[in-house]
Amino acid sequence: MPRLDRLPQLNRNNLLMLPVQVNDTTPFTVPAKPLTACRIAIVTTAGRHEFELVNSALGYRARQVVTVKPGEVISLNVRRPEGRLSVNAVPWADVWIDGNHIGETPLANLAIGIGQHDVAFRHPTLGEQRRTTVVRFDVPTRLSADLR
Repeated sequence: MPRLDRLPQLNRNNLLMLPVQVNDTTPFTVPAKPLTACRIAIVTTAGRHEFELVNSALGYRARQVVTVKPGEVISLNVRRPEGRLSVNAVPWADVWIDGNHIGETPLANLAIGIGQHDVAFRHPTLGEQRRTTVVRFDVPTRLSADLR
């Protein structure tokens, strides 16, 4: 198993452990920043390799197949996956997600990057309520507020 102390270019304060499986035979764990760009060096043999990227907390699992030629350095680009978020309020409210105005409730099946988000429900006479929610890849997230 690779050791974190052998990867000095990474900021260990912002790491999460992302399980990766190479060729389904050599399990090891590599560090990665949650849902942001990071650089990870994996030294492997030439040939075809299948990587399984997993984040169980966010219900995410994806496979990437790469073919490495002798002496070649390659990069894998993994796009931030999206989940689905539906929000509602009683009575209606303006919805802000991560500081961005999204619209008025009800809002259904919004495509949004998986992970934690700050949601604000604002009504002109009933005030504001804030929630923090986690959007998963595998199941829709539903969030509501009662502003009465």
